[in-house]
Amino acid sequence: MNQANAVGEEESGDTTIKERILSLPQRGGYDLVLPDRDSVLSRYKEKRKTRRYDKLIRYESRKVRADSRVRINWRFAKANQAESQKSS
Repeated sequence: MNQANAVGEEESGDTTIKERILSLPQRGGYDLVLPDRDSVLSRYKEKRKTRRYDKLIRYESRKVRADSRVRINWRFAKANQAESQKSS
């Protein structure tokens, strides 16, 4: 056993383990250089300022239908279930 094998740099053919690791794709798919990273962060912070957390109704027709449906304990129920609940 030679010294190279002991430190984990086992040779297989022409490439070493380090070379194989370096040839793998980067985690994000690309490296961001510092100026690009700053612009990405500033764009993220600007978008974060404009986030809306209030309730947004996207489809008015769905809301109208949901408001008109029968509910039992705030859950949608069939009409016959509502009648049996009232009679009990």
